[in-house]
Amino acid sequence: MKVPETILRRIFVAEDGCHLWLGGISDKGYGKVTLSRKPWRVHRLMWHLVGNDLPDYAPGGLQLDHVCLNTSCCNPAHLQVVDQRENMARAAALRTHCAKGHELSDDNTRTHRG
Repeated sequence: MKVPETILRRIFVAEDGCHLWLGGISDKGYGKVTLSRKPWRVHRLMWHLVGNDLPDYAPGGLQLDHVCLNTSCCNPAHLQVVDQRENMARAAALRTHCAKGHELSDDNTRTHRG
């Protein structure tokens, strides 16, 4: 399926290969757009437009993960379908500070295995 020109005009291709969305951004940093009266997160739209099946938003289900760690990136090559547990584990492995700004270390952090 062809990507509409109105979408392409809002994408900047960075040197690292990220396709950065220059349009509206959600409060969590995801690109957002309305196409044919349907709201989309741009990375999901681009994944769909290049012919990939979309995972649903079911709790615990499959999700699109930004391998590049940039939520405003909509390059399908930077996305990977993973289950929610894997997505959360990847995010946790990168976390260096808690929500209140305290640095996380082995001395002050407990890990619970489910």
